Parts: sequence; structure tokens; C-alpha cells
Amino acid sequence: MLCEFHGTCPVFKRLKTEALRQLYVRQYCEGERERCRRYQLRRAGSEVPERLLPDGKELSPFHFR
Repeated sequence: MLCEFHGTCPVFKRLKTEALRQLYVRQYCEGERERCRRYQLRRAGSEVPERLLPDGKELSPFHFR
């Protein structure tokens, strides 16, 4: 089941490569969304930093569009 926030998650628009996008989608959006740091923050009603990746790391300028 796809995460309910997938359609509004801005991080996927920022990733340079489709392969990287698909990796995160499979692992977090379609997989274990409870492990997604962005999901955790949204569910808690907290602000989600734009550059925060699902694994809790920050998107580097290299991968940022």
C-alpha cells in the first residue's frame, strides 16, 4: 500500500535520478513507511525539512535538482 503522503512529498521532485527516486519509493513509500523519517514527522504534526530524505539523512547538493 502506497504511503498517503507520497503524492505531496516534495523530496522526490528534487532527486536527480529516477533510480534513486525508485529506490526510496520501493523501500519507504511502498514498503515500510513507518521507518520513513518524513512520514514520522508528518504524522506527529511536525514541520518536515524540505531536504530531509526518508532515511533521515539530508539531501546533498549533488543529488538536489
